[in-house]
Amino acid sequence: MTGAFIISSGRCGSTMMSNLINTHADILSVSEFFIDIASNGYELDAAFGSEKIDGQEFWQRINFKPPIMNVLLANDRPYPEMLYPYRDPNSRFSAQTGVPSLQMTMLPHLTDDHDALCDELEPQVIAQPVQSLRDHFEDLFAILMNKFGKKTWVERSGGSVPFASEIRKVWPEGKYIHVFRNGMDTARSMSVHEGFKIVLGGEAIKEYLGVSPYFSDDRENVDKVPSHLRFLLPECFDVEAFDKYVLPLDMIGGMWSDNIKQGFETLASLPKENVIHIDYDRFCDNPVEQLKTVVEFLGVDCPEDWLNSTASKVKKSGGAWKKLPEDQQKILLEACRPGMELIERRIADGTVL
Repeated sequence: MTGAFIISSGRCGSTMMSNLINTHADILSVSEFFIDIASNGYELDAAFGSEKIDGQEFWQRINFKPPIMNVLLANDRPYPEMLYPYRDPNSRFSAQTGVPSLQMTMLPHLTDDHDALCDELEPQVIAQPVQSLRDHFEDLFAILMNKFGKKTWVERSGGSVPFASEIRKVWPEGKYIHVFRNGMDTARSMSVHEGFKIVLGGEAIKEYLGVSPYFSDDRENVDKVPSHLRFLLPECFDVEAFDKYVLPLDMIGGMWSDNIKQGFETLASLPKENVIHIDYDRFCDNPVEQLKTVVEFLGVDCPEDWLNSTASKVKKSGGAWKKLPEDQQKILLEACRPGMELIERRIADGTVL
């Protein structure tokens, strides 16, 4: 069964969207699943490869412990989307054991009894036949839909635009919800977000080390790593330095602009009935109408009482970038200009809700 996908840059309201639809009686909200299996985009074949595998191997893939996220847990610096209660002594996994992909966000997003749900899923998933990854995912989602009484599913991984083309290859007939937010607020949020800091900081180290510091123990070129980046190496991770670390605004703003362009281009060839584009600020200004459009797009009923109650929980945030020093605001505005102008054009031509 084909479901839908929320595609986003990250830090733009896509988590809010997952949380809203998670309360709908007919929608299975699958949160942060693909990006966790794909190890923050480093292992895309783990989620989107073309080979056929059996249920045992699929179970192993979705229970792989993603290195980058577990470095954050080991240093007690999770980002908010990492929901597993690893500090709870009654939890199965901890910072010391590491947390698997399936449990990092996906199952805790669905239930507080996530460890028991994981046990319930294991024999059913392992029993799945040799088949494509798409079929494995859809069988897993079908099990969960049956358990929770849902009619359709929606997967959302924050920061998924860079691998949206991979999702499209696997689900060419899927429905896609493209979520974005104004560039200045998004880039400012990215610049201080634990996930973006460790991923992009790790990429900076890779330029000197030759390998990712989180996926390889090779330290042959460690002397080439600049001193101002060494605090990100897992073997000498410095929490205080990490907390103070802020990604360069010109770099992150430029990345956001590229991301916006890529998002529109990747989804441009889809039939109009299979894609909607949602601007966070416009959504928050008119949550009842826009949320209704999203739910109807997903092909399920939208009860008025649920709609009004859920829409009332939407609280618009933003404006933190305006508290930056004036010179930093100018840098951010200039870096985000291409993306902002593209969004304005897409609003003007009716592409954006």
